[in-house]
Amino acid sequence: MDKYHPGYIGKVGMRHYHLKRNPYYCPTINLDKLWSLVSQATYEKYRDSTDGKAPVIDCLRKVSRYV
Repeated sequence: MDKYHPGYIGKVGMRHYHLKRNPYYCPTINLDKLWSLVSQATYEKYRDSTDGKAPVIDCLRKVSRYV
């Protein structure tokens, strides 16, 4: 109780009744870890290819929602 401290009186921010953090959970993955989601054979196939095509990696199904 430090009633002489600035910010003691008043409301700070909006109230959020019954705060549940689970709906806001959103796992992420960095670009350097993206190749760990595919198999070693797929990685080697696309690493050695020269046609300019890239694999489509479904991150949502594997681990993460945001890259």
